[in-house]
Amino acid sequence: MKRPKHKRILMIAASAACFLFALSSIAAANFSALRGKIITSNTEIDVPETEKDFVKKLTRQDRAQLRQNSDGFWVIHFVAFFNKPLHNSHVGIVLLDTQGNPVTVASIAVNSGQSTLASELVIEAGSASPGRHVLQVYYAKNNRPVVLAKKPIVLK
Repeated sequence: MKRPKHKRILMIAASAACFLFALSSIAAANFSALRGKIITSNTEIDVPETEKDFVKKLTRQDRAQLRQNSDGFWVIHFVAFFNKPLHNSHVGIVLLDTQGNPVTVASIAVNSGQSTLASELVIEAGSASPGRHVLQVYYAKNNRPVVLAKKPIVLK
């Protein structure tokens, strides 16, 4: 049985082992400003290795409008900063349309205690239409999503 396009898991690739970046000292100093937020870009996001200007360097790369590539895909590179550390082994990534319906859904393995995730989401043109969407990272609790981070985006 073929899945409908809007429910199809397209592709999600974790970067650097779910990007459980060793940010203990950096995160302690700067994480609160980014908690619950997602930084998105059409290109790979360069995560600063030092505490100096960490938030500024990351937010400078942030793009809310994401363009389709020449192959007909939207490649959304993102770094999500969870509003609380995880206590489970999987998170969901969902792209919602303006009515709150899922356009693309993916699941990714994570580590307990993780509070950030860097990855990319690749979306076929036939699976989503240009326009406003919301990107969310969540986990399921009692069959309900608990949102860890979200961001409104525009697919161009």
